[in-house]
Amino acid sequence: MKTKDERTWRIYVESAGDVSKWGTQGKPDVHLQVHGITDRSVDLILQVNGTGHIQEIYWTLQSRILAHFLYNLLDIKNKDYDNRLEILDYGSILRIKNLRKEDGGIYYVTVQYTDRKQDSASYFLTVYDPVPPPSIQIEWEEDTGERCNVTLHCSVPSQTSHLSYTWKSRHRDPTYQLYSNGGTIQISLPPDHQDMELLCIVQNPADQKNVSIDVRHMCPNLDTMRQRNSGKGRHYYLIFILGLAILLMILGFFSFKAKKEKKKRSQVFV
Repeated sequence: MKTKDERTWRIYVESAGDVSKWGTQGKPDVHLQVHGITDRSVDLILQVNGTGHIQEIYWTLQSRILAHFLYNLLDIKNKDYDNRLEILDYGSILRIKNLRKEDGGIYYVTVQYTDRKQDSASYFLTVYDPVPPPSIQIEWEEDTGERCNVTLHCSVPSQTSHLSYTWKSRHRDPTYQLYSNGGTIQISLPPDHQDMELLCIVQNPADQKNVSIDVRHMCPNLDTMRQRNSGKGRHYYLIFILGLAILLMILGFFSFKAKKEKKKRSQVFV
């Protein structure tokens, strides 16, 4: 047995004329995907096709009449949406405010234009929780003396569903490049990448948050590694100078000794 709302919908739909847009239940088969966030607003936007102005609109959620718009006046039929529905742009946008999880579902709309043309559409609204602010945990690995080996864990404080994780990086470049996907990455950085920055993006279909980390803060031992490598260079330089000095001393000694022997031989012949 059909409810009053279903009968009202059927009567309105049967008067719409263009039945090719409607499925076996008298409603559109293809739904436009719309994503919303709890406690925020979402807009259901009509693709206006008529040459005239909008005269009358019926909005329905599932099989319940939600609202009726006639000559710029909106009549809300569902008390759960009192003070939460707003018509914008001369009727072409329905805004739902202070979204709740239970607002999710299939919204149907039929439009009557002043030129007597009619239109219909449907929207599949999914309402998500906002993404919590993420944080990065650093797990240092054994210091090889040449590279900074680190495992990074990006996470959010609460158990939020439908989340995906993406890492981006930039090094001496104003724009980020895709680095990896997933909440955990392992990196191995040489000392000359101290100005590298990593960005973790956490998102669901409706919202996203991000957090970044600078390698200079993540690998403070890079300066020590650089100084150590620089110290090794100075050490080799000093060894070279010392060896050269010893060699010159030896050559000077043999040169002096040769001159002395030559002088002695010259005295003997005289």
